[in-house]
Amino acid sequence: MAAPSGRYVPVGFRFACIFELDATYGVPKATSTTVYEGVTLHGNKTLELVEPEFRRIEVAGEDRLFALDVLPSITGMTGTLNVAERNLDAEVIARNLKKVTIGEAVMMLGGVTDQSGYEPQLGMIAYAQAEDETGARCWECRMFPRVVLFPREAAYSEGEAPKQWSMTPMVVSKHLWGVSFASATEGALVGQVLRVNTRGKPHIAAWKGDNTVTKFLFSADHQAVSTAKIHIVTVNGAADATATKEVDGVTPTAKPGSGDMIVCFYEYA
Repeated sequence: MAAPSGRYVPVGFRFACIFELDATYGVPKATSTTVYEGVTLHGNKTLELVEPEFRRIEVAGEDRLFALDVLPSITGMTGTLNVAERNLDAEVIARNLKKVTIGEAVMMLGGVTDQSGYEPQLGMIAYAQAEDETGARCWECRMFPRVVLFPREAAYSEGEAPKQWSMTPMVVSKHLWGVSFASATEGALVGQVLRVNTRGKPHIAAWKGDNTVTKFLFSADHQAVSTAKIHIVTVNGAADATATKEVDGVTPTAKPGSGDMIVCFYEYA
């Protein structure tokens, strides 16, 4: 399966997923050698990003516009995500709260709490189905290495009432898997979001080493398309260029120690 050309037409929003992040390395926070794939949001409707324009600097002189220039924006990109499903597991992560079970009822706090203003930074990926210029299937993904998400209270209505999440992508210098941006590769050292074009569905998997397990397995539903579509393996945010790649999992070059964080970016069918 050849690499995509980067020319495509998105036609349908298909997937969104959030990840808790490890405090040390800023990568998805796996808790064991069992694969961690984040919390999936279902019933996705729209994801809209608002990117601020340049600052326009207009200089007057001789009773007219004398000079015009532009400077970078000093405000950041924001966004909104609309989904049909209410997902308390995702909402308590985003609000830094807990899901409470009383008897057989499940609940969580809403509105202003003493955790307001302490919302954690999360990782997030979302992708849309697309076709390239030849009509072949591909996917457009947006990756947010760090984003603050705020799930707003949704209205009740006679019909469908989507849940809206406010998004504030952070300015970051690393990918979701921990590798730093570089001028020679990305062309810049910082950014807020990455747009990714893939043939297979893009996926992030993470594990936590225990000083025993050497091969880290993908979930049965998310096997890699091929070893060529396993793009990167990192251990504690550093790329492992010689890791062994197989369609059902990866084996880092050195056995990960207890607490080491392993992350893989790959594509599945």
